[in-house]
Amino acid sequence: MELPYASAHKTALKRIRFLLDIVFCLDFMLIYSRILINNSFLDPRYSNLLPAGQMEILFNVLVNLTLILAALNLIVQAKITPASILAAAALILSVIVRLTIGYWSLSYLALSLLSASYGRSAKKILVTAFLVSVLLTILIFFLSQTGYIAYTVSEQGKHSFGFNYHTDAAARILYTLSILFVLKNGLLNHFDYLLLLLFIIFNWLFMGAKTVLLISLLLLAGTACYQSFLVPGMRKKRKSERITFPSILIIALKSFLSAALILAVPAFSAVSYVLTSEYTEDPAMFYNRYSFLSTIKSRLMIGRKALSEYRISLFGQSVPQEGFGGLSKPEGSGYFYIDNSYIRILVMYGIVIFLFVMLLFVILSARALLSRNFYLLFILTLIAFESMIDQFLLNPFYNTFLILVLADLDLPLLRFKISPDESPVGAALPPADT
Repeated sequence: MELPYASAHKTALKRIRFLLDIVFCLDFMLIYSRILINNSFLDPRYSNLLPAGQMEILFNVLVNLTLILAALNLIVQAKITPASILAAAALILSVIVRLTIGYWSLSYLALSLLSASYGRSAKKILVTAFLVSVLLTILIFFLSQTGYIAYTVSEQGKHSFGFNYHTDAAARILYTLSILFVLKNGLLNHFDYLLLLLFIIFNWLFMGAKTVLLISLLLLAGTACYQSFLVPGMRKKRKSERITFPSILIIALKSFLSAALILAVPAFSAVSYVLTSEYTEDPAMFYNRYSFLSTIKSRLMIGRKALSEYRISLFGQSVPQEGFGGLSKPEGSGYFYIDNSYIRILVMYGIVIFLFVMLLFVILSARALLSRNFYLLFILTLIAFESMIDQFLLNPFYNTFLILVLADLDLPLLRFKISPDESPVGAALPPADT
């Protein structure tokens, strides 16, 4: 029999959690909006549409609120688990980064949001990010067409559509589509495929973001294969439980592939570091042979320069950079912007944050595999590959999947059509789809 005060205590905790969820959702939405807006018309190079000083104060309040929410969330959970320990570690690291680098650091924002997301609904987080991204992207595009934002076009004819960089604009759409597809568990309809195809064509004609174009094509091909082969195979009713030699090979192959996907981020980071540290002008190297690999060559060259000029520290350092996006190119300047996510994190945020981020993505990938969120695992692998060229791995306002590490993965799942009496694990399997 439950005592009255115990029942009242549970009810109070439930109400507090509900209230904290609402506050977190609003806080995340406002921070997400502020970061996205900062890539456009709040940039001082463009216009003074909004009072920047007041917005800075508001933004500082919001990021401090995120830290408070993370701490309160740990207190309300009131239990020590591996997940709560990891959330506490993320919170402590975010405070250290705040003190050493500042509240504008993406590593600080990512870690504080990740800690605050502990136990919250991954679906609600993704839906919030998707809605904010869609609405503000449309708004930024509209303002760029009406003159409130500078509409920039590079010498090569690459359009930014109101964003600072044409690559940022393309990546914004790509990550927004990825969120939508994960929410659908990769089960796309004809309209979804048409939307992706139109984006690929639009990017090719107007934006010219080569990396995003490659990842978009891989997303299209991978999603089609996932939906055409993996999903029907998983839902196919098993007729035999006999273990044969071919089945053992298939199990071994699946195990190897699963391990490879779980370790995708550390693996690509290792490849990225080796290629960058060993960069050379030797014409025999593959990136020096072919002109279409010029983007990879430039990433390796800049990364090599960063590694040679800046010592890798524990918690990072300030690295002055100069990009050529928007109207930012001053006369006589040279391009120096670390786009490679792995080298960027290592040099700018330090070895501690780098190793912690590797651990986070391994945990998230493992959780996706164990919970049968296979499409999420596929998206994480694409992001791991793209991060060798682009800078968005630790940016939760592009790669929102990062802050789902400790969230409740309440995303759509694939269901096996196997009855309990036909399966060696019986009732352990979820019910079949109806």
